[in-house]
Amino acid sequence: MVLKRPAIGAPDLSLLNPTRAQLAQQYVGSQGRPLSQVAALPGFPPANSYARWFRDEFGISPAVWRAVAGSGSST
Repeated sequence: MVLKRPAIGAPDLSLLNPTRAQLAQQYVGSQGRPLSQVAALPGFPPANSYARWFRDEFGISPAVWRAVAGSGSST
């Protein structure tokens, strides 16, 4: 029988995701950074993982969100 020890200091994702979602909206709306760099900020180093998560969370891709935010909509 193998016992697995829980990761010490690992955050509960159910608590982390609302914060990640808020930060993701802010970062994507910021035109000054490339989306690949934006992906790493809320903890998604691979940009494709971030894009998939963002699309699942908000229903649109980060690029579309940025285009809409840049067209005069407030974030």
